[in-house]
Amino acid sequence: MPSPQARSSGGRSSVAPVNSGPILTGSQRASSTNREPGLWERTPGYAPLVVLLAYTGMRIREALGLRWQDVDLDAATIRLRWQLTKDCKRRVPLKTEAGLRDLPILPALRRRLIEHRLASPWTRPGDPVVAATNGKTEAVPQRPPRA
Repeated sequence: MPSPQARSSGGRSSVAPVNSGPILTGSQRASSTNREPGLWERTPGYAPLVVLLAYTGMRIREALGLRWQDVDLDAATIRLRWQLTKDCKRRVPLKTEAGLRDLPILPALRRRLIEHRLASPWTRPGDPVVAATNGKTEAVPQRPPRA
């Protein structure tokens, strides 16, 4: 069954565009005064974590286990070797050797990480990249128990 956005034209199916609004250039977006704030501005506490997850594809406990010593901003590489335990109290090695990997840092993520590190009081090599105001790693909400 075709999706609601698909329509038939001459026996073949085509997909209608999801957003058919005007496309703005970079300068139009920058000069727009009535734009809504982006994710970075709306959720300053969680934005570094969300951006890190989005750009790298890391699992949340891998991202929460990340320390500044694992992030090489000069070489644009993240060395992924640790993850946070389910109780969010300590770092443990990744479960399998296949999970050990070096991730490239894209230029946009590098800029965000630099901004985040400059604004954070937690910048020593052993400090978590994503930390609460007390320097501890943010706790991840637990899933409700299965029925």
